[in-house]
Amino acid sequence: MPDETPSQIERRVLQEQTLKLLTDAFSKAQGDLAATSSAVQGMTYRLDALAQVVGELKGSVATAIVKMESELRTQRTDIERDLEQFVEKVEFEPVKKIVFGMVGTMLLAVLTALMAIIIQRGHS
Repeated sequence: MPDETPSQIERRVLQEQTLKLLTDAFSKAQGDLAATSSAVQGMTYRLDALAQVVGELKGSVATAIVKMESELRTQRTDIERDLEQFVEKVEFEPVKKIVFGMVGTMLLAVLTALMAIIIQRGHS
């Protein structure tokens, strides 16, 4: 453009530079948008997989809780049955006295026999 003034040339150069900068920025933004879109799709896939795993775990946990509740009920029933058969100290006291008396009598008989043997050997 031969009949342009220097200010027009400067303006045209600035416009061309601005257009190039905008074009470059737009191209970069498109690339960034494509990368972001790809990343979002990957994250969506991972989130779907994670949701599936969480759903499976939720089912497993629910099953485990039901099983534990059943086991606890069984254990409680067993403990209650055992408590019904439990011998209290008051009921056991007479049995304890008889057993201790019999054990004491046996020990006394053994000690008496040992002393008799020792005394007989001492006089022989």
